[in-house]
Amino acid sequence: MKRNILTLSAFFVLSILFTSCSGEDTYVDEPANAHSSARGSYWNGVLGVDHGNDNYEITADKSVLMNDLETMLKNQGDTVTLHSIAIVNKKASNDINDHAYMLVATDDLGVSVGIMLARGADATFKALRQEDNQFANPKTVVCKGCSTGCKLEYLNMPGGKFPYCNESGCGPLCSKKEVEVD
Repeated sequence: MKRNILTLSAFFVLSILFTSCSGEDTYVDEPANAHSSARGSYWNGVLGVDHGNDNYEITADKSVLMNDLETMLKNQGDTVTLHSIAIVNKKASNDINDHAYMLVATDDLGVSVGIMLARGADATFKALRQEDNQFANPKTVVCKGCSTGCKLEYLNMPGGKFPYCNESGCGPLCSKKEVEVD
């Protein structure tokens, strides 16, 4: 009798071991930030292309870009629903001969979120890193507070191109926040 119980117990334990090591994949819910390295590589890739004659195309998935920007803002305490995103060519506020490219997303309430872009020799756009460090994360600039102002602009200064929020008469209602893409 003891031998039967021992044999049955051994069979039961081995059965559990074999089924737990099966080839079936198991999926586990991951926390929202578990894909930050994937997000970082996404922002490190090509975001768009210049077709010439001010025809800029976003080649990355627009909904993913806007969702990611919304998530970054939500993590900073701002709830925003972005409706449009585009690559724009802007002139520096302090130098009309200097121009730069920005990826700009907007909502319907006067919020603009932008990332400076670098245009490569192959006419592709990638997120610009202000520091001379290829591993530095790009920064988004968020302008909000006034539906008639708070426009994303930039200054050409020694050390780089620096985005800011043009108040356009809104004064203290306009606010600027920088959020690092991780």
